[in-house]
Amino acid sequence: MKTGGGGTYYIKRQNEDFALYLDDFGGNGLSVCINCFTNLKKTLKAYVVDICPIFLEKLNKEDLNEKGVTYLVDLYEMNCE
Repeated sequence: MKTGGGGTYYIKRQNEDFALYLDDFGGNGLSVCINCFTNLKKTLKAYVVDICPIFLEKLNKEDLNEKGVTYLVDLYEMNCE
């Protein structure tokens, strides 16, 4: 997971040359807009469903709102590596 600055986030697999744009998060990088979770989950589903389906099962809107975007990284590292 990488930031492009200004709260813009991308996700990139280690062995790939490209990154996938996720969305703009709150300016401090800690908040997620209320209506973005569904779209974010769809994007992440397309990206991780084949390599780590449990990630999507554990993805939780309340935890994401509470912990911020780093929750996605932590969730992936705890369940997919």
